Amino acid sequence: MVTATFAQLLQRYDWDLTRIPKSDAAVAEPLIEFSRKHMIRLEPVFPGVNDPELIRYCTVSLLKKLSAADLRQLQSCAVFESFYQKPADELPM
Repeated sequence: MVTATFAQLLQRYDWDLTRIPKSDAAVAEPLIEFSRKHMIRLEPVFPGVNDPELIRYCTVSLLKKLSAADLRQLQSCAVFESFYQKPADELPM
């Protein structure tokens, strides 16, 4: 979940981190740089809603697996209020 302020910013720019101008994204700059380096995307869990609470929920789409250090760096970005890492899929025993 991202902060309410950042969620509104993301919604304004159609959830495209690359479109957010630096003048609007001082707190998000570490995430924007991280997304450029690792090719991640944030996607809304509830697309098209305007509810200020629901727009804060998003998923992070990865094009490649992140190292543990990279994942910690992503989680430490100030725009995230909470972060859930989905466990790897496993075959039933």
